[in-house]
Amino acid sequence: MKRLVFVAAACLLCAAPVHAHRDHLQRAYVATNGRLSAYLVASNGEMLPIGFKGLPARFGGSLRSKVTVPTLEQAGSIAATPNGRFLYVAGCAPTPPGYTGNAGSVEEIEAYRVGLAGVPREIAPPTQIEGCLAGNAPPYQTLVVSANGHRLFAAGGISYDIASGGSKDSIHVHAFRIEPTGQLLPVGDAQIAGLPDPTPYVALDSSGRWLFVAGLVMLRGGSGMLLAELRVGARGSLRLAAAIRFADANEIAFNGLAASRSGPFLYASGTPLSGSALSTHLFGYRIAAGGALEPIPGAAADTHLIPTAQPNYESLALAPSGRRLYVMGTSTSARDGALIASYRVDPRDGALRPSRGSTIATKRIARPQTIALDATGRYLYEMDEAAGFMGGPAVLEFRTGARGAIVDNDACIGGGIAFCGRIPVRTGPIVIVQ
Repeated sequence: MKRLVFVAAACLLCAAPVHAHRDHLQRAYVATNGRLSAYLVASNGEMLPIGFKGLPARFGGSLRSKVTVPTLEQAGSIAATPNGRFLYVAGCAPTPPGYTGNAGSVEEIEAYRVGLAGVPREIAPPTQIEGCLAGNAPPYQTLVVSANGHRLFAAGGISYDIASGGSKDSIHVHAFRIEPTGQLLPVGDAQIAGLPDPTPYVALDSSGRWLFVAGLVMLRGGSGMLLAELRVGARGSLRLAAAIRFADANEIAFNGLAASRSGPFLYASGTPLSGSALSTHLFGYRIAAGGALEPIPGAAADTHLIPTAQPNYESLALAPSGRRLYVMGTSTSARDGALIASYRVDPRDGALRPSRGSTIATKRIARPQTIALDATGRYLYEMDEAAGFMGGPAVLEFRTGARGAIVDNDACIGGGIAFCGRIPVRTGPIVIVQ
């Protein structure tokens, strides 16, 4: 009986028109437990491991089975160039021999070239930056690639003040040029006073001229949470341009940062850790031509969602079109449980309006880590530590509607690979490319 189900699933795949042209499929890469796993994203949103034996011969002939490659054991962030040719993974690694710093581990960035079959291959030895930022479990968001694929920016590396006995003093933000080979060439850096709490988030605006870092506790010049803005020079230089302190800032935990690809808008999500309003709030800004951040009227909205995971988990996602913003949390109503809420983004002024389509997903979401959208914005994925079979990790799939609805994606291919919108894989930082 199992064999018949498996054969039927394979036949359905053979008949699906999306598989007629391999180049049209999106690919997804997940970094976890020292392995980088590769997947194909079918037209129905299903993530199929590259090399899955149920794929039709004409599609899988150039693919290898069990496609995973080594990566950083403590990978926390992953990014890709827009054309999907190069991947970058950041995370913690043991200090190398001869290391003179006083950090217990170092932050590294691994670079990979992606072949025609979608298989990543390491390009060169990892690029090392200072002390490791990852004091908590991944995933976290410390890498971003420019829209033209020529620059990579990374928040990673703690600078220590020797005069204060080696305490954390500031973090480094690095700019790299992506060479035609995919290798990283350092072109600039900047230091921001303060330490990450627990890990900063980074985002780059649509023009590529402004880089944002959220989630810093200031040490010099007063305490408080900070959203920092850096100006990106023509050759990649970085210079601190502005800083925004939040009300009751010393008690806000950030859980997301997103910049629009289609407009001059920036959004952050954070949660006060004291007082009566413990739910996640959304903060919105318009990025003026000169870089000034102008608060969007009404965008400092209370989502009425309590964070579902550690503060460094990424619970905010902006659709590629810039028209929808999604935030994950737990409803303040006990009967609702965990859910993903959606907001309409006004393309004129960036204002946020709740959509009538937030999906209560109590029966599926268990221990959420992060949410991510595919390149079309049609499918949303939640990386979950315990939503799989017998409490195992899994990727949960959702469909997004035109008016902001979020619907369980019940696509099934049968066999032992997936079951109705739950992909039983080790979860971690994910990137999806066309």
